[in-house]
Amino acid sequence: MLSRLKQLFQRDDWLPMAHEWLSTVEHQPPLQLIPRLSDWLVQVRLDLRMRKHPAPLFAELLDPLSNQLERVLFSVLDGPPNPVRLSLQVRGVASYAALVREILEELLAQAHSTTLMAAYLEWQAAERMILRVRDGHLDAPDWPALFDNVAPYLNHEVDRLALAYPLAMRVLTEKVLTPDLHSRQPLEAFQLTRVLAECVDVIPSAVPPSPFILGDGAEPGGAWPIRLSYRRVLMLLDEWEHEMQVKHTLPALLDDMHEMPFHEMCTIVQLMSRHLKGTPPARLSDRHDVEASVAWVIGFEQVGERIALSRHFADTSAAGCKRCDVANLSLTGLGLRFPAESDWLKSGELLGIKTDDEKQWRLGVVRRVAADGVDQLLVGLEMLSRAPEEVRVMSPGTSSQWANGPLGDVWTGVNGLYLPPDRLNHQRHLLLMNSDCLKTGMRYGVPGTSQGDMMFVVMEIVEIFAGTVLYRVDRVPGEEVLQGLTLSGTRGWLLE
Repeated sequence: MLSRLKQLFQRDDWLPMAHEWLSTVEHQPPLQLIPRLSDWLVQVRLDLRMRKHPAPLFAELLDPLSNQLERVLFSVLDGPPNPVRLSLQVRGVASYAALVREILEELLAQAHSTTLMAAYLEWQAAERMILRVRDGHLDAPDWPALFDNVAPYLNHEVDRLALAYPLAMRVLTEKVLTPDLHSRQPLEAFQLTRVLAECVDVIPSAVPPSPFILGDGAEPGGAWPIRLSYRRVLMLLDEWEHEMQVKHTLPALLDDMHEMPFHEMCTIVQLMSRHLKGTPPARLSDRHDVEASVAWVIGFEQVGERIALSRHFADTSAAGCKRCDVANLSLTGLGLRFPAESDWLKSGELLGIKTDDEKQWRLGVVRRVAADGVDQLLVGLEMLSRAPEEVRVMSPGTSSQWANGPLGDVWTGVNGLYLPPDRLNHQRHLLLMNSDCLKTGMRYGVPGTSQGDMMFVVMEIVEIFAGTVLYRVDRVPGEEVLQGLTLSGTRGWLLE
């Protein structure tokens, strides 16, 4: 194949032939495409070095090369998260992105080209994101080198306007790739950054106090003739957070990102907003390494059934459950080790865990999944409740329907998990449901809890997990409405 390419590149019409070759490979599977593109780019690089004016030629190839990179990267969002497979997939992509960046650096050293500089900044941003996914961390950015590359373009208004978006993209990417992001989340944050960069204002300034509002001591050196303002970015993040947390809708600007799970998008928006405001989330308690194991189950239905069994058959409620090792623990969570092939684990999943010396199952939510070596995953679990209860949630106006209806009516949409007030949930009453089925401001009856029959009013949605919704509720008078419903309320989880 390479010999054939060499013959083609020796011809004067090699640019049309290059486009034709790119079109023939654009539908290949990602794992096959990247090695072929990398081999092809090596020959392109050699050929460009022999031409007098190579910059315009390579500029014509940037769009299809970028499209291929985007297709490969975002193909990982189509399936379930798999940290090990993701790490392997981005290794080849990192080499491909580095090769394109190096070609751009060579060409920019020969000619002043705003088009190539814009592409260079965007490819550099993409490469940093890829390295963050691959390695799990990033070295400090070389801001002086960036200044040296960009400075000649910033004194001219036309060039400055042309570079406004790619420069904002490059710097904003560095800011949002925080240690809080895990597995494929840096890739998802990168998608959001591409939208947010449109809202970064590039402001001319003869002697700016700071070229970038970073807030972390990593200020680039040099006398920059511009500064970047994130005011509109922060306003947009606040609007997104309000729409997702209060209205529970996807912002219009993010309609093209429907492949991202809604709960993951909410988490990433919150993290980006906090870091740009200089208030990153702090760890609530210290972690301690331990050697232990726990029984576990995953998913709303499975967790609820085990909790129900533990109330009536405490000694055997963990029978048949799988086990995993505990790597570390804190006052608010656990670090669990799972086999690397556990590709069904993802952020937002519910896990029920039980130790051998406890009768009660505990409830947690997966917050992070990261590869720990080549043969296991380290799963960060935030504990939601030490003593969750399986309950039936019903409207007071339909009590006769739930008490006397057929078995199918008893089950449909009324099972829930009640999280009593404790230190883990800031002493709040919480209800966890398997869908967004409760309405804010409405009252619901919850019979048969450990504290007796109770009536709650829904105050707000606290968080949306992977397929489940956590509500904050307040207890109100009205338990007499629930008289006679205790039996159906307490046994609903076990009637199937």
